[in-house]
Amino acid sequence: MKKKLFIGTALGGMIVAGSMALAATAGHGPMRADANGDGNLTKVELVASINKHFAEFDKNGDGKITQDERKAEREGRFEDHFKAMDKDGNGQISMAEMKTAHESRMEKRGDHMGMRGHDGTDSGADSGMDRHHKGMERGDMHHRGGRMAMMDADKDGIVTKAEFDAKALKMFTRADANNDGTVTKAEHEAARAAMMKMHQSKQPAN
Repeated sequence: MKKKLFIGTALGGMIVAGSMALAATAGHGPMRADANGDGNLTKVELVASINKHFAEFDKNGDGKITQDERKAEREGRFEDHFKAMDKDGNGQISMAEMKTAHESRMEKRGDHMGMRGHDGTDSGADSGMDRHHKGMERGDMHHRGGRMAMMDADKDGIVTKAEFDAKALKMFTRADANNDGTVTKAEHEAARAAMMKMHQSKQPAN
């Protein structure tokens, strides 16, 4: 059955925003790769997380992500989000289903704001490693597509494993102040603070 949308083009934006909120509750920035939950991110944990996300795109396992694979991944995610909203499975999304999805998204966003701070504000500019991981972790298809294009260093339309790994590993090395192969919570926060300071210094004066 051909899927019908009762809500028109607004659905696409809602699916993207909803998926962002869902992923946001899973953890914060690159520390989501902290597999054992000890508050420290080892290089082994980071590499495992990178490999997992690369495999989500590289369906044929040839070590590169083509434009066709990127398109297939985006379409697959859209299909998953549609099914998650289509509670009765009739191939249509009613106003009631849209409202339920919206309320769920707002609830999860509220939970995430609570995790960010009691005043509901972020701690400042994300570190480069934060932004890189958010692009891969969350389901924002437009954001993910933009990050993927940025990873394509030689602009040949193909993202190799080396290109995919490069930025996250670079940011990990920068945050790992004592070069012991582990980014502690303190090191991560220090990297965030340094990035926030740099960000603020680039803001135009009032």
